[in-house]
Amino acid sequence: MNKEQLITDREMVALMIIKALDEFETEDPEDNNINYKIHAFEIDEKEEGITTEEFENALIKFDNFGIFDASNESEYVFTLKGKALMAALSAMKNLTDDVKRGIINGTLKTVDFVKENKSEILTIILTILQ
Repeated sequence: MNKEQLITDREMVALMIIKALDEFETEDPEDNNINYKIHAFEIDEKEEGITTEEFENALIKFDNFGIFDASNESEYVFTLKGKALMAALSAMKNLTDDVKRGIINGTLKTVDFVKENKSEILTIILTILQ
């Protein structure tokens, strides 16, 4: 697995900001979408522990992971994978960010392993089922 694919501490902070923004309810129903919330959010480096540039780089990385719909580059819309990730983060709300990051990185490693070895895995499964 490429080390660049793993989520760093700062990217985990960005992910938790996105999660908080997703859960935040705006007063205007038309603005109650992740795109509006991300664009309206202003990073306070001292409060969040992440710079605007780090947040923006994390957004790009998450987009590359398929969390956002890449068909409209100027707008953030969750994909099914992104919605599932937000739900999974809700289920892990009592865990520390380090534990969450470990789970997410472990999942990424597993997905990559399956992608790289799918024919061998299918052969093993078919052998076992026979």
